[in-house]
Amino acid sequence: MAAKEKLQAAKDPFCDSNRVGRQLGFSGRYFACLYDVIARTDGHLLLITKEHKAGLLDLTTQETGELFSMINKSVKASMDLWNVGENAYCLMIRSGEASGRTVDHFHIHIIPRKRVGMKDGKPAYDNIYEKTLQGEERPFLASIEEEVKMLRRDFEGARPAISAVTGNSGKFAALDPELSSNVFYESESWSAVYNPKPIIEGQALLVPKRDISDISQLSREEAEDLARTYAKVMTILLKMYGDESRSYITSMQTGGYVSMPLDRMHIHLIVRRNVDRYTGAGDHIYYDLYENGSPPKVMTEDEIREDVAALRRLV
Repeated sequence: MAAKEKLQAAKDPFCDSNRVGRQLGFSGRYFACLYDVIARTDGHLLLITKEHKAGLLDLTTQETGELFSMINKSVKASMDLWNVGENAYCLMIRSGEASGRTVDHFHIHIIPRKRVGMKDGKPAYDNIYEKTLQGEERPFLASIEEEVKMLRRDFEGARPAISAVTGNSGKFAALDPELSSNVFYESESWSAVYNPKPIIEGQALLVPKRDISDISQLSREEAEDLARTYAKVMTILLKMYGDESRSYITSMQTGGYVSMPLDRMHIHLIVRRNVDRYTGAGDHIYYDLYENGSPPKVMTEDEIREDVAALRRLV
């Protein structure tokens, strides 16, 4: 390993081939799927770029082209091996120092949600973010060797290739009035919506125009359009709400959550600043986003309308 590569690996565990090798489940040309050594729950995987990249906006067209198939493969492995019978998980990306990211290398968290019973006739799921805030111990983290072996065996088995090319379910459907009134940008396949109940100023949603429930149902054209739309919308959000840290969170949840603004697939875009209402509060932002049935109201309807109008002008 060259001196420059050694220095980078010392600062960044995802640039250390030895560390990555111990966690590696499978890889593609540009991405690798790892088992997280500090997992929130068993089956918590990481998808990382093989080449050092800082954030989602730094990916090349070729890398973005592989990204969705690797997400689908990783999610399917996590559900098949550690969350059998469920399709409940969170995808989470932190970019920039103010987002709370601890490793300055692009990576996606894939976190299964575990059903723990029924409540009021509905499935109840493990409150992983609440437990994180309480500092609950996670004894299954004592050893990940067996989990890594399971992941490798799963990939090496006759797993059919999965890619974002299905697109054979879900019809085009209008958003409900509460959301449609907050649309500030539209592409061919996506709507960018100001969240009607934001937990932080500038929180937006990317919503597909087809009524689909999961990222695996995207067509190739929708996936390519998502990459373009994401880059445009996040750049606009950073311009209006960001600071010099250029920090942001990208998150998507499927099933297993108390608070979801709509059943259709949607992606949260959240700009973080060096000083905002969650500064120093760690993962309270995710607790309010996912677990808290009544998150704090941070903006009035008039303030939201003003921000939507300002974003439309920027677009």
